[in-house]
Amino acid sequence: MVAVGEASGLSEQDMMDVAVDIVRRQYSTTNTTSIWGNIGATLGITLDLALPNDAHIKCNSRVSIAVTQVSDEDSSYFVPLMSCLPLAPNNVWSDPTMFGYNTDEEHHFLNKDDLIQGCLASSHIPFYMDKKFSKKWRDSSWVDGGMKNILPPMPEQEDQSSCVQSLPYSIMTTFRNDTCTIVTPASFEFNLVTELLPWSFVPCKDISNLQRLRDVGYKNAELFMDKQQAQYR
Repeated sequence: MVAVGEASGLSEQDMMDVAVDIVRRQYSTTNTTSIWGNIGATLGITLDLALPNDAHIKCNSRVSIAVTQVSDEDSSYFVPLMSCLPLAPNNVWSDPTMFGYNTDEEHHFLNKDDLIQGCLASSHIPFYMDKKFSKKWRDSSWVDGGMKNILPPMPEQEDQSSCVQSLPYSIMTTFRNDTCTIVTPASFEFNLVTELLPWSFVPCKDISNLQRLRDVGYKNAELFMDKQQAQYR
């Protein structure tokens, strides 16, 4: 969603304002426990207000999103229980389908609402977003595009030095061999158990923590780029 905002012409401050708006809207109508199953609607409203009407056109040439197609039968088995596990076995989920940039016309975004619904599908964690196992979009059922592989598809090997990602490092990257491309807060900057993991599902009410995350992200990204540039000097 951050990539969609940037490609659509939103400034970094605009996207920070969107994050703050999501937190405020969510807590103005619900408490912490009722965020589960309700946050999808808040995300949809906030994106609709923030994105320009031609966002889909801009994103078709710059942004790819991944979604995982599922069948309705999947919801009656153990698959939902695996949905929150970053190291779920590869045979639980199908390979993700890509939409947007570098895809055929059938997989381009049709309008702004189609783009927003695609974003919601690509981040749909079963039963968390809207109390449903999957997200209906384009006459199919979808869940988060990272179910099989928590990190998005990486660029070709020679391009990996320019790819920066941010995730709870120690959990999400246990079996990966491309950890050099990942930027994440260190344990002394944020506590994994009491801060990073809880905030992944329940936004923190304290807006200053969003600013902390942003500032640490800037600092770590700059350090990452300095390190990459030093390798080519």
